[in-house]
Amino acid sequence: MSQAHTQAELEARLRKATQATRAVMVGLVGDTERRFQPMHAYMEEGERPIWFLCRRDIDLVQDLAGQARPAMVNVVSEDHHLHACISGALSEHRDQARIDLFWSSIAEAWLPEGKTSPSVTVLRFDPADAEVWLSENAFKLAWEVAKANYTKTQAQSGEHAKVAL
Repeated sequence: MSQAHTQAELEARLRKATQATRAVMVGLVGDTERRFQPMHAYMEEGERPIWFLCRRDIDLVQDLAGQARPAMVNVVSEDHHLHACISGALSEHRDQARIDLFWSSIAEAWLPEGKTSPSVTVLRFDPADAEVWLSENAFKLAWEVAKANYTKTQAQSGEHAKVAL
């Protein structure tokens, strides 16, 4: 098993992975039965919230009904060495300054009506805590699987921790 990381190190790795991949899964939790949706994550340096540009008519925004609701964001790093589930609150904000700040060719591809359209909105996710799984490189993982199968024990392939955000 790998060396335990501090809370600060885990938070930094989670933030770096979210910024690098940007493709995350977002969904409400609780009484809503909808599946999670892929979204493009935007983050500002030194700020905690994760932001998403989207259309106001999608189910996720409709289910918010103008209120902050419990939600989760799932992140997988590009190298697949970090997996995380972040809990927090999701809310809608019609914030033109943020739309302008985060507008990109990716946003434009999904929101062709343009950044000033009233159908474009911003979702703000305020993280509270996360569970993070760190895995070893592929060779180490293969070794751990082979060893576990041979010894009839559970594989030890990485680190699992809870992180307060």
